[in-house]
Amino acid sequence: MDALTVTVRKLTGETAECQANLSSSVDAFKHKIAEKVCVPAICQRLTVHDVDETFAAVLLEQTMPYLLQRIAKPIEDVSRSDVAEVKAFMNPPRMMLPCLHVVLLLIGSSKLIGAKRDSDGVPTPISWDQCKFMMRDVKSFLTALQNWPTEVLNGNVSESQVRRAEELIEQSQHFEPRDLARVSLLASRLCEWVLGALKFYRMDAPRLTQQRAPGASGSMELENLAPLSVYCQDTSDFQLSLVADLEPVWYALKERQKEVMAIQALGVMGSKCPERALRELAAKLMADGQTVREAALRAIQNAWAADVEALSLLLDALPMPHQQPSSNEDRIIQALNAGSSETRSAALVHFGSMQECGDTSHVINRVVEAMFQADEWDPPLSQACIIDALAIASKQDYHAAISGIAKHLQSSRPWWMNARAAAAAAKVAHQEEETITSAMRELLQYLDGEHLVVVAVALSQVSPSSYTQAVEALCQEMRRNRHINRLETVNALAVVARDSDQCVIHELSAYLLHAKRVMEKDGTPPVMAALQALKRIAEPNQIEQARIGVLTALATKAAATGGKEYIQKLLTLAKEQGAPSQAVLAALASGFRNHNGSIREACKAVFGKLCQRGDETAIGVLLGTIRDDVYAWSRCAAIDMLPKVIDDPRAEVAEVTACLLELCREADVGIKSAALCALRHCASPAETTSAVLRSCLQDTDESVRLAALKGLAALEQKQDLLIDLLLQGAKDEASFVTMTAVELLVKVQCSGREEEICQRIAGLLQHGNSQVREAAASALGNMSGDARIHALSALKQKSTWAETDKAVLKARDASLQLLSQDG
Repeated sequence: MDALTVTVRKLTGETAECQANLSSSVDAFKHKIAEKVCVPAICQRLTVHDVDETFAAVLLEQTMPYLLQRIAKPIEDVSRSDVAEVKAFMNPPRMMLPCLHVVLLLIGSSKLIGAKRDSDGVPTPISWDQCKFMMRDVKSFLTALQNWPTEVLNGNVSESQVRRAEELIEQSQHFEPRDLARVSLLASRLCEWVLGALKFYRMDAPRLTQQRAPGASGSMELENLAPLSVYCQDTSDFQLSLVADLEPVWYALKERQKEVMAIQALGVMGSKCPERALRELAAKLMADGQTVREAALRAIQNAWAADVEALSLLLDALPMPHQQPSSNEDRIIQALNAGSSETRSAALVHFGSMQECGDTSHVINRVVEAMFQADEWDPPLSQACIIDALAIASKQDYHAAISGIAKHLQSSRPWWMNARAAAAAAKVAHQEEETITSAMRELLQYLDGEHLVVVAVALSQVSPSSYTQAVEALCQEMRRNRHINRLETVNALAVVARDSDQCVIHELSAYLLHAKRVMEKDGTPPVMAALQALKRIAEPNQIEQARIGVLTALATKAAATGGKEYIQKLLTLAKEQGAPSQAVLAALASGFRNHNGSIREACKAVFGKLCQRGDETAIGVLLGTIRDDVYAWSRCAAIDMLPKVIDDPRAEVAEVTACLLELCREADVGIKSAALCALRHCASPAETTSAVLRSCLQDTDESVRLAALKGLAALEQKQDLLIDLLLQGAKDEASFVTMTAVELLVKVQCSGREEEICQRIAGLLQHGNSQVREAAASALGNMSGDARIHALSALKQKSTWAETDKAVLKARDASLQLLSQDG
């Protein structure tokens, strides 16, 4: 029975019935029931009760491999070279050494390591030389790590060893896998192993020791990696007890793979230990990874959004960059200006409840003051939280907030203060305020750059009647002939501009008219943003030229660099355009002359995707490149593309055929070969074409002869003449030409000449090239009529030199089997 119902009972007496698959692991079952029992999987300790002595012994024997696997998982893919790399250090990196010392303390007592020990069983001395001694035999070193849990359970690891290791970890500033990963993969993996090993020693070992004692029975905790079936004695009544435990979370917070999961668990269970939980989460709010910071913020919001008492615990752990705050109010306001955006968001969670209880006017003054204490280079995104706080406070005293903002909109203030105040006004003001509006209009006369953009956007939001002034200021900023971040200006116009605003349409169109030059100067993002803005506010017929300009610029960049970002944008935009213009295709075809082969191939791929079959513009661009370009490789690239843009391979385009026939007479071997290959797909059967192809069979270059042979197989109408040419090709001195001729002879209509063909192919069974012999042996298996008898005889005939090549022998056996079946 693979599935059954499991009853899970919590300490509170609540029960939950869950369907489970016996073959699934305990860990998978924990994740399945997490939402139902309201306990994260990492915090679940599942126990099966009423285990007799016999079954307890069986369980211990069956689950021990899974426990060892869990402890050894961090080091399972550590290789000899990883260890050798660390051993090679004369003086190892300082960050790495404490980790190796801890490992030495834990496994030094193993017989496989053989380290010296003091009277307490602690390896001594703890030094780099001893660490190298520990790793002298890689196999023994890794085995000692894997067997450490068994050594603990057998009493071969002393409490003194573990306590000394824990002391070293506390003294180390960088004992975390992610920190050590910057120095060494081995150190990172050993750090993970140490954390898991110490967790085992403190949490699992005491329980297992008790269960291993003679006569032990009663309860057994489930091992995560073991399948449920191990613990199930009675499928009709499988009951488990559940205890919620935060201890695994503290260990998991230090492990890279489990960090986010542990943070999420604190969002559910952290209120059981708020002081430590908030201290850990506050540290994660300042972590390097954005995913970790965001997870910490969500955990705080989930568990403590309305908990005022928890506020002080959180604030104690948050950084305070300015003077030491004197009250919770000051601490919250300063936290709104400190650290990562997640740290500020965490402070904002509690700001609302704080300001409702205080003097609103005082709170507003303090928020405004703190807003301008932050560094002028503090990014606008970071300022969003304190501005949101001011907006919350303004609901209690709107005029006080407006008055505080207006003081910083004066021209005597620094520009960055003007911009920050304008951003706050846009968030706080819910009606047109004359003091705010007139101040911002005046500021537009002398501000520029990002400060002007912020003020202009804010003015358009605060005062709809000032729309014209705001837009004119942004348009003027677009025209400034200096290095500015035009992306901010373009994005501002996209937000502010109204539909069909001719002033903005003209400005963006003029900017995109020179997209190629602009893209070199400003980069791709502003150009693409300007086009998107133009598409929103302009009529379709007004953006056609702008779109072509952008497509041409993207094609030029793709031709020069082969960059994926340009190619992806080009293909996406081209879908809206329809058939590409001559300028776009010509710009892309310029990439055919690029000296970098991978860029040429990328341009060919994009050219093929952009063009529809029968596109006369594309054919014209390719023919122009073939005739006018000076580089052989670019002409070859254009020739290769011709079959992909011809509407029907047999609907001959006279100009294309004439061009290819002319190229077949060129001296350059590469061009001649490419032209012959293209001719096969682009030309119709005709005597003129066949004559050119036959003449190329006499060429001294084998690649030309090969291409000509394939072309004749497709275009020669006289079957007897074709067979003669292929039979002649089977004698070619170049092996791959001979092989191709053999393969084509099998496919051609050869009524009445089967025996002649069979004899010619059979003669190749003695060829000096094994691949030719293999092709001949395979071809003989396709003989029919009277030629079948000759083929069987040729394949069975013993040669002067016995065949030893396995591929040839395999082909011969397969052909004999085919011919025997036909018989």
